[in-house]
Amino acid sequence: MGTSGFPQWSDGDVTIQLSSSPFDKYIVHSYVLSLHSPWFKASLSERWNGGDASSKTVFGSSDTGGRDGHKSDWVYELHFDKCPERQPQQRWQQAACFIFPEEASRQRSNFKAAIKLDDERLQSVRAHRDLLRILYHLAPGFSHESFDEAKASILQLATLADFYGCESIVELPVASHLRFHYQAIVLETCVHHPVDMLEFAVAIKSDWVFKEAATNLVGRSNRFFGNAKERLLELGIADLMNTKRARFCERLRACDARLSRVSTEALHGKWQAALATSAFRHFLCDRLKQGQGSDLCPGYANVYHMICSSSLEARDCRRQHALLFAQTMFRAAPHVIKADDSTPWVDKIFASAAAILEPLRSRSVTARAPDRSDKHRALTFVGVAEHELPWAKK
Repeated sequence: MGTSGFPQWSDGDVTIQLSSSPFDKYIVHSYVLSLHSPWFKASLSERWNGGDASSKTVFGSSDTGGRDGHKSDWVYELHFDKCPERQPQQRWQQAACFIFPEEASRQRSNFKAAIKLDDERLQSVRAHRDLLRILYHLAPGFSHESFDEAKASILQLATLADFYGCESIVELPVASHLRFHYQAIVLETCVHHPVDMLEFAVAIKSDWVFKEAATNLVGRSNRFFGNAKERLLELGIADLMNTKRARFCERLRACDARLSRVSTEALHGKWQAALATSAFRHFLCDRLKQGQGSDLCPGYANVYHMICSSSLEARDCRRQHALLFAQTMFRAAPHVIKADDSTPWVDKIFASAAAILEPLRSRSVTARAPDRSDKHRALTFVGVAEHELPWAKK
């Protein structure tokens, strides 16, 4: 392994050993660690070290000049089960304690034998690798993982960054990495599991993931949103989400009221126009009675999608409803109604209704590929602005 650059710099003065493997030996710069991390800035100071800047003993670290002939002023080793029980930095023990595991092989030539860590220890080692990469402006190393695996790694990294006090350094590369490698699945998960993704976004302070998840949650049914309230309280975002939900409901009710008054420009003698208007209002009332629309029952948005859809299936369904309504109205004289008489007027009345719905069809989230299994198809016209994010500076 070369010593001219990351992870082993020839002019580095800090050695960090994450495991017994030679691949987990990092020779880095104290000024880089101190610049980005208050914890390292304190631990590398003369005051922490008792006035002797040439040695360092922190949770099992050694103070003599590194390994393989490289002289370092400070050497850190990752410990897990040999941390002093009375150590005041208990959080450090959980997040980052340094050790060479006893069960790991000492044969450095065999990487697989050297890394026999349990899942918890392995996650901590990997999180440290990613953190060190980010401190040197390199991409974290979980792009090859599935999203669930990457999500667990990112949460571990966020916990570690919080301990070291370098969250702001980690947030941007993590958010960019998610968007570049996992955008499609993140968008899909925000639709189907918005509360889980909100929790994830709050943990890593990801602006775009929070906006996506929040917008999708605001547009869900009353049942779904009600079930999420307890977790929203735990996350400390209940007030924000309730405010957005109230605005969403208000606009939806106003839209339903406008739809109930929609009509075509009926010309003199065009009874078909009046019939089409009555048929539309009957269609709307029938759907609203089923809990669709502003009642926000599951599947509430289907009525809006039916009104706006330009598919042949939707157009045929609307025309069939109008024809059945007309036949009911003219039951005494069914021969008066012909299938093609009111068709143009039905199309016009639904086009007028679709124009009213246009503002509600705007997306405050990133467009995603349609999913046939997506039955709720919630509306997403109320979003979260930058200044409304929980971590935004007031």
